[in-house]
Amino acid sequence: MTTGTDNFVDITAFADIHHKQLQQIFPQHQTTPTHNTTTHTFTILTPLPKPSKHNSTNYQIPTKTKKIKKTLHTDGKTQKDTQTNNTQTPNHIVSVVDNHNFFLTQELAKDKSNEITTIPKLLDNLNLKGHTLTYDAIGTQREIVVKIRQRQAN
Repeated sequence: MTTGTDNFVDITAFADIHHKQLQQIFPQHQTTPTHNTTTHTFTILTPLPKPSKHNSTNYQIPTKTKKIKKTLHTDGKTQKDTQTNNTQTPNHIVSVVDNHNFFLTQELAKDKSNEITTIPKLLDNLNLKGHTLTYDAIGTQREIVVKIRQRQAN
């Protein structure tokens, strides 16, 4: 979709107008972001460098029978300052990004120890076939590895 806009207020207005179409592509998003959120998102993005021939570990040349394979990186992060009056613990989010640092999906874990149970939920939301996934040590649980292999991923 090309918006033909040149400012963040217009981009947000476009998203509001085409909300139903965009929700088919991004069903997990119930509302459109505000223009402040859109502005903030674009200001933190940096242009991606063009990959060199020598730095091609995440890139494979497609052929007629082979699709481009991606490396998907999964990690959990605790959001600071999200607790309230000692009654709520800080949010712990497990996210998946691709080799271009493009955000794919995320899931809220009850706490850091529940990251093990959150990772399989994330895997259910992704097309993993032929891709390679990376995790820190917490993602090396037998059940997680079996699920990755069943989905024909590495």
